[in-house]
Amino acid sequence: MPAHDWTHIEGPVFHDFRTTWVVAVRNALNEGLLPPGFYALIEQHAGRAIADVLTLHESSAPHDLAWLPAFWRDVIEGRPPVAS
Repeated sequence: MPAHDWTHIEGPVFHDFRTTWVVAVRNALNEGLLPPGFYALIEQHAGRAIADVLTLHESSAPHDLAWLPAFWRDVIEGRPPVAS
């Protein structure tokens, strides 16, 4: 049965199975199956797709936050918001 064929079982049952399965895959990857510096997250947006499990690589390069609104740059950089 294809993984997204919901016609043979009730939706909540499949959702529970899928959620448990995705977390188990993420945990297994993060507990040593990935090379050093890599990690996995569940249900991450990657462009227009939403991956069940997405593997990412850590970066030591500073992040360019210029594209963010000033409020979010302040939050990320640890500056408390200022009421206007």
